[in-house]
Amino acid sequence: MWEKLNNKVLKLYREGKYPEALKAAEEALSLATKSFGQEDPKVVTSLNNLGFIYQAQENYEAAENNYKRSLALSIKSLGEYDPQVEVALNNLADLYFGLGKFDEAEPYYRRALAINERTLGLEHPDVVASVNNMAKLLQVQGRYPEAEALYQRVLKIQEETAGREAPVLIATLNKLADIQKVQGDQDAAAALFTRALAFSGKAAESELGNVVFTLVNLAEIFEAQEKNAQAKLLYKQALSIQEKNLGEEHPEVAKILTKLYVIYKKLKKEEDADFILKRINKIRIDKPAV
Repeated sequence: MWEKLNNKVLKLYREGKYPEALKAAEEALSLATKSFGQEDPKVVTSLNNLGFIYQAQENYEAAENNYKRSLALSIKSLGEYDPQVEVALNNLADLYFGLGKFDEAEPYYRRALAINERTLGLEHPDVVASVNNMAKLLQVQGRYPEAEALYQRVLKIQEETAGREAPVLIATLNKLADIQKVQGDQDAAAALFTRALAFSGKAAESELGNVVFTLVNLAEIFEAQEKNAQAKLLYKQALSIQEKNLGEEHPEVAKILTKLYVIYKKLKKEEDADFILKRINKIRIDKPAV
């Protein structure tokens, strides 16, 4: 009975029917508590589900309270190093990260990472997500050397498990390159973006966003170095991917068109620039910013 109700909660949540999902989640929590006891893993799952729904509704205080209850119950019933505890820690950390409360997120991400390292080993592929979370947090705080060291660790694990030219590396190389770029080392950033681009043709559809990031950022470096012809080619590749996946009048397409317009002006290709400008204006008229 609880499993059926829990599946209903998840279905409603995925469909974005949050009021209905909340009602079903509260019923699931009540049923789990009465049927299995207050410390049962099903109670923990129900509390996490409530947290997800409240977070989606931007009721962050309620989400935090449910995540904390889930964490406390997980530790009490399963011990500090159970995978369920790691899930609860990550839920709290992700909530704080999304709210910009980076100092509050950090200890939870660190504890989640410690659990994965202890239970799975330092080089296990599943540790990658936890290391990435820590690196992401450090990067947004401007703690670049610490973030870079963690991304290098992720890259090493990915190279050993998937190969040196696996598409999964593209996102990690992009992050390492981005750190170099924001610190002003354009040559180091370009080398990393170029490496990522070399095997981007193997990327699956779900990874094309990372490829676009590579193309646009490498193009920006070339543009800053006045290598405008090279930049133009990269912007056009990025444009082709975005048009295919998002449609020719998507706002993200307009962003790349704007970069192309600037490049054509720099190259004194006025006719091409005018054509691009007409496309940009059409998107802005048809798809006004909300």
